Amino acid sequence: MVIILFSSCEEWNIKTYNVPSEFQPYVDKFKTDAKKYGYNFDDKGLIVRFADLDNNIAGLAYYKRNPILIEIDREYWASASNTKNAHDIKENLLFHELGHGFLQRMHDNTVLANGDWKTIMCGDKLPNDRASNINYRGFRKAYYIEELFTRTNDTPAWSTLIPQFDNIDENVILQQDFSSGSDWTIGSNSLYESSIENGAYTFTTKTSQAFYVLNKGTLNTSNDFYIEVRLKASAGLDDSFGLVCGSFNDGNTPTSLHYFYQKGNNHMYIGESECLGPFIDLYTEILHPNEFNTFAIRKYNNMLYYYINDTFIYHNDLDEIINMYGSQIGFKIPGNSTLYVDYAEVRENSTGLKKRNTTELSVEKATEKKVIHWNK
Repeated sequence: MVIILFSSCEEWNIKTYNVPSEFQPYVDKFKTDAKKYGYNFDDKGLIVRFADLDNNIAGLAYYKRNPILIEIDREYWASASNTKNAHDIKENLLFHELGHGFLQRMHDNTVLANGDWKTIMCGDKLPNDRASNINYRGFRKAYYIEELFTRTNDTPAWSTLIPQFDNIDENVILQQDFSSGSDWTIGSNSLYESSIENGAYTFTTKTSQAFYVLNKGTLNTSNDFYIEVRLKASAGLDDSFGLVCGSFNDGNTPTSLHYFYQKGNNHMYIGESECLGPFIDLYTEILHPNEFNTFAIRKYNNMLYYYINDTFIYHNDLDEIINMYGSQIGFKIPGNSTLYVDYAEVRENSTGLKKRNTTELSVEKATEKKVIHWNK
């Protein structure tokens, strides 16, 4: 969000520089990156401070005043600080506001071919009620920094990728059509009930609490794999449901569930449970509203590829901070909803197959970081 006019009884010299230590590393990096593209802001005044901003606004840049004033929402910063991707999303926010202030860049809500935002300068009123989340990490990050300083219109190769996977040696390690049994919990208590009905696995939540229903031990997610499930849910348009894989309350490894969720009739969330909100909120018109849709995730050579109804829609990379481990696969069901699973199949790279641990089934309270449409 940008505020053009500013009036205040506070008086500062145009050279005033007041940047708290929490923000200084990101300002320093912005200035260093700027020099690579011919800018030098070393002698410019700047004030960055915390504020309690309204309407889920994460940051404001008063770009027409001198020195430039940037306000960062206190709640957003605190929420970001407790997440795995804290460094990247804080840098993204400061670079966005500094882009308003020093580069005089306005909001630009152009979308790339794969659904990613073209620039980190997206914001304000967004098309299709999308969130402004930027997948500002991995192989995308260098492009976003270059675009910020150059306004390049070059199309990044990753935004038009159509992956091909031929002659992959995989073994089917789980295949369920739910004609009789289930590899996920069957039972009932005061919070939920699950059963097999009409050839589908059904899981109903009885309160507002969302749950993960998990199978542990079938898949080693450190290996390459392919997961495909066919799902639908009776859920509200503001609720998300879908596929999860990784580690949760394992005891031996930290929680890290990668998720692929449907929200409403046209949105897909892709993210990881310990990060602040999804990496990206994709708008798509290939979902079948209120019907079964096929969700698939392929892990190959430290990359994750996502498919809806046999159509490739997105990919991102794994790294030392956001990686993949654990042996749990399953589903997220929102509160006061019913999830229906028509079938599930899991295949794993045959070279990675090892003797399986005994499969454990569990139902856990969903705990991914709160998803809020923060505005910039």
